Amino acid sequence: MFVLTAGDCQGKEMAAIFAKALPKITRFLSRNTPPFIATVARSGSVSMLVDLE
Repeated sequence: MFVLTAGDCQGKEMAAIFAKALPKITRFLSRNTPPFIATVARSGSVSMLVDLE
């Protein structure tokens, strides 16, 4: 699961953040095996929050 950590965003801004983060999300998925919870920051960075495996 990927969770957006930026608060107070409208739909268009959320979509833009996830679009910006998509290459990092793809790399993250290639290096980490689900299940996990990861954060997506307003900057587009992706970080592991909880490894549930």
